[in-house]
Amino acid sequence: MAAEVSAFTQLLLDFSEDLTSDDLKNMKFALQDHLQARELEEATKGVDIFSLLRKRNLLGADNPNLLKSVLATIKRFDLVEKLSAFGM
Repeated sequence: MAAEVSAFTQLLLDFSEDLTSDDLKNMKFALQDHLQARELEEATKGVDIFSLLRKRNLLGADNPNLLKSVLATIKRFDLVEKLSAFGM
């Protein structure tokens, strides 16, 4: 299981690097109902948002649905496909 979590964490780090500033802005907007405004304002990278989601149990290797939905909302279907190919 540890290797699975580690691979998922690496996937999230890769996603964070792939996100543009517009993607990040749009993700923050899409997550307004799930995270506090102050937290979203302080998030400067995708990995910050992923960490917040994980802390709230809204994201995990066994729980990728919210991330899939947000990525689809911001039209990052390439990342949705990578998440699906990862076995999520």
